[in-house]
Amino acid sequence: IRELSRAYDQLAEIYYHANMSFDTLATGIKALNLAESIQPTTQLARSYVTMAIVIGTLSLHDLAEHYCKMGEDVAKTVNDAHAKIYVAMGSGVYRVGAGKWDAVEATVPPAIQLANETKEFRLRGQCLLLLANMEFWRGQFAAAHQTYTTIYESGIYTNDIQQQGWSLSGLGQVALIYGKLDDALDYFHQALELYQTLTDFAMETRVSGLLSR
Repeated sequence: IRELSRAYDQLAEIYYHANMSFDTLATGIKALNLAESIQPTTQLARSYVTMAIVIGTLSLHDLAEHYCKMGEDVAKTVNDAHAKIYVAMGSGVYRVGAGKWDAVEATVPPAIQLANETKEFRLRGQCLLLLANMEFWRGQFAAAHQTYTTIYESGIYTNDIQQQGWSLSGLGQVALIYGKLDDALDYFHQALELYQTLTDFAMETRVSGLLSR
């Protein structure tokens, strides 16, 4: 049951990046129902924050925050490093978008440190992306540029194409702010080439929109 729940959870993530809202919600609910049918596990923690992200897109903020806290509680109960990092990352996805930046600052940096210690490089990059995006939206462009660069270097080191694309997109947006149009176009074209090898249609569409400006 746990592995089946995990499979549905991963499908929900794929559908999320493909901008397929209904399928994301349906598979997220299925993953959570399965995970709740057995004793608390790392998968239950993951499923709670998946639901937080999905519910957050519907602007049901109290319920989304409730799922974040349930995920945090389960991660503490099972005392698993991966679960703690994943919950901080997943909750951060919702909270960054909702403007709950104080909560992100309180939970994501410790998760990055734990990811460094446990060599969870994929999750480390995802957590760093949250901080970079938050820095950008706060107008802290120099800090955002540095964090995006760190993500890109990590993506190269781990051969994570998606993280390379995310960071290049971010670097392109920073370049636009500074009026460096040639640099921005170069970053966006590189990102678009990477996205076209993946199923991240939402990011591919976003970068294409930036290129059309």
